[in-house]
Amino acid sequence: MENNRLTHKPESSRFASLRPLDPDLPDMLWRIIVNYRPMVPASQWEACGEFVISTVLATKPRTYENTRRVMSMTARFVCWTWTVTGCTLSPDKVFTDSHSRRFISDQLAARSPIYQWGVARQLSVISETVNGSELFRPAFGARRGRTAPYSTAELATMNSWANALPTAHKRRNARAILALGGGAGLTAAEVMVARVEDVEILDGVTYVTVRGSSPRRVPMLGIWTRTLTLAIAGTSHGLIFVGHRFEEYPPRSLQTFLTENRGKVRPSSARLKCNFVVALLDAHLPVQIIMDAAGFTSAHGLDPYLRFAKSPNISDFTSAIVGTAVNR
Repeated sequence: MENNRLTHKPESSRFASLRPLDPDLPDMLWRIIVNYRPMVPASQWEACGEFVISTVLATKPRTYENTRRVMSMTARFVCWTWTVTGCTLSPDKVFTDSHSRRFISDQLAARSPIYQWGVARQLSVISETVNGSELFRPAFGARRGRTAPYSTAELATMNSWANALPTAHKRRNARAILALGGGAGLTAAEVMVARVEDVEILDGVTYVTVRGSSPRRVPMLGIWTRTLTLAIAGTSHGLIFVGHRFEEYPPRSLQTFLTENRGKVRPSSARLKCNFVVALLDAHLPVQIIMDAAGFTSAHGLDPYLRFAKSPNISDFTSAIVGTAVNR
């Protein structure tokens, strides 16, 4: 985040009592945290510094980049919230939907929808860690350019990319991203916790039990079953996508994998989910069924996808509307 700097004046003595909150934190990252000084009045940092650092330590950052990002974002959000609302500095009072919405509206109004979404996502991840609940995130509809479904040609290109990766490990991860996202509508976070034991085949149908904040059991689209079968071939248990999980944002290793193994078309879990949802819409399934399969709690979740679905002909549903057989 901008408007922050790393001071040269050690602050370790002031915050030394907080060090045991994460005893496994590398000393280098501890120094980054305690010497970090947001560009806010001294009175704000005097009041909020201890709470900010204890919050950051609870997320257990383990890389330089993550430490700087979480520290700067938490400091800015907490100092602003405390100054504007005067709330008690406790997780349940600071990390609330109303504060998150107001912060993004007031402080990030000039930034792009994608940037706002990224900040809201990070604040939600922090809140889930320290407060046990997620926060408001701007709708993906604000990212229309990125939620369009892939074309048939693009899907074929990504499948070719996955099959051509040089190691079995990489091919497994690529196939997992494609099959779980495009075939069962899993988000990146859901892909990261999906296990081989969650996949079940009954009467020729492949089912995926989805873990996370929207648990559900989804029958996979048939065109993706072979891809998932190849991904988990030879294994009977364990995580399907194999890679390090960052505690503050587990899907980061998925993004790193895609960056390190570039193809002509970059897979996106959001866009693959769009393909999945649009396929259900095109099949004219009941709205509640689509919501359940996609993990939506409200029909409003379908709004960003409706414009990509095929428009049905009302005459094909005349009998259903009237309730009797119609002579033609």
